[in-house]
Amino acid sequence: MNFLIHQWQKEANDLALKIRLGHNVEAGLMLVTYLEQLVTVYPKFPVEQQRQFQSILSAMLACQERQDWIGLADYLEYELQQLFIELNGTV
Repeated sequence: MNFLIHQWQKEANDLALKIRLGHNVEAGLMLVTYLEQLVTVYPKFPVEQQRQFQSILSAMLACQERQDWIGLADYLEYELQQLFIELNGTV
């Protein structure tokens, strides 16, 4: 799972960069695929990380809904990264 975690980290950073560069449409389409991947595997996360992921996901979707692109990029770049660091320590 470590390989997947590193891949998820890279993809989150790539998405955050696209958003920060103003490529919101492209990033939005990529975000759907990215989140679908995470949602399918998150039941395998430890319980605490599942709760964190649910909270982060809700916040990210709220940012997207109100078109808060900087907030969404921040969640991808910081909050989700912290979750992945914790996951990397538990697997």
